[in-house]
Amino acid sequence: MKKRMTTLCLLLGLLLMISSQPAGATDADSASNPADNPAQPVLLFVDASGSMKEKITVNDKSISGISAAKQLLIELAGTQELNDCQIGIYRMRHIPGSAELYVPFLKMDEFTPDLAIRRLEKDFATEYPLFNRRTPLADAIRQLDKQELDSLKGNIKIVIISDGNESFYDIRKDEKNNSQNTDPDDPVTDPLMEIRRLAEKYGEKLLVHTVFIGVESDGEKPRPGKDLLSSMADIGNGKAFQGKDLLENEAQMSEFSKILCSRPEPVQKQPVTIVQPAEKDSDKDGVFDSSDQCPETPAGVKVDKNGCPADKDEDEVYNDGDHDSDGDGVIDTIDKCPESPVGVTVNSLGCWVLAGVTFDTGKHNIKPQFYPAMNEVLRALNQNADLHVEIQGHTDNVGSPADNMELSNRRAKAVMNYLIENGIGPERLTSVGYGLTMPATSNANAQGRAINRRVELKPTKQ
Repeated sequence: MKKRMTTLCLLLGLLLMISSQPAGATDADSASNPADNPAQPVLLFVDASGSMKEKITVNDKSISGISAAKQLLIELAGTQELNDCQIGIYRMRHIPGSAELYVPFLKMDEFTPDLAIRRLEKDFATEYPLFNRRTPLADAIRQLDKQELDSLKGNIKIVIISDGNESFYDIRKDEKNNSQNTDPDDPVTDPLMEIRRLAEKYGEKLLVHTVFIGVESDGEKPRPGKDLLSSMADIGNGKAFQGKDLLENEAQMSEFSKILCSRPEPVQKQPVTIVQPAEKDSDKDGVFDSSDQCPETPAGVKVDKNGCPADKDEDEVYNDGDHDSDGDGVIDTIDKCPESPVGVTVNSLGCWVLAGVTFDTGKHNIKPQFYPAMNEVLRALNQNADLHVEIQGHTDNVGSPADNMELSNRRAKAVMNYLIENGIGPERLTSVGYGLTMPATSNANAQGRAINRRVELKPTKQ
């Protein structure tokens, strides 16, 4: 009898264990820890300022921008893809007398699709007083960082839904975008610099997408909001969308929702052939200063291995072809860029390159992980105050020649804008795109194409 009871208990225990496993679960599924794969935080940051009351046309109907934003949120909440991420909805606005630049509408720990739709339909106000209800894009995002982002784990995605009409900053009046203030305890009014600060702080953990909902122009005069939001998305390694397109095109809305909750692929580091900067050769005789015993040899005089004038009968004479006139580690006979500044990184042909900096296919935004290489360029320009540079953009051979020419121009301008934003005078810089016409290596494989999606720098004489 005892033996039967023992066997029965074992069978019941086994049945309980089997029933507790979800259908289709594997050993790997049951062993995984949900904490190792948390839902991704996605913060929907909605502009509820006065300018969002302006009318726009969506599906041939005239509605306010804030009403279009509400409709967008409702449709987004109803998509299946949002079940895979943790959603928070926030309303952004500046009202004099209030310290809060945004208010939570639906917190992340409350979100379910059904609740979100009910709350949005019932409580998301589209009618509010216009007076002094302004848009503080930069300062509100900075406040969001202090109050929300630091505590979040895993990858963070911010979606800014706005007309880009920043009340405290005008991109047209700040052509250089040269605000250097990245101290989170000091006021920041430049949204581009604020997004850059977040990108530097969180690196690949952060993505910033933008959705433009607003009026694009006053008659013939374009407004800067759309361009501002596009630039913010570029700096934040995200994508810029148009609300009108999302609301009028179901396929685009589906793509948008998938992007929000998709997990980013690991960054693939592409190898690039780099020659490290060589020592300085002050008298340009082909012998570096550390070995040069005659550091003031006149130009054009053949020297021995010690950098001293060579005897005519001496066997060991430095051949002209071994000279490295610009001291970059590449001898003159193969140096295609013989005037590279001392101390910069060059490729195997002696040309000044942004070390390891490449672009995604079809993209021109500079990723935060490449800022150290960009800062090397800043140092070289700051150390050589009379140096002028032509910034040259390049592409691989994917796409049409015309599209690649335009893309290469955007890449060169993105680098130029970064340098200007960080204090380099625009009169020292020019940008040009070469499209697919000057590959650094073969386009026959993915690695070669990645290397060809690059920017080079050429010193110019003024």
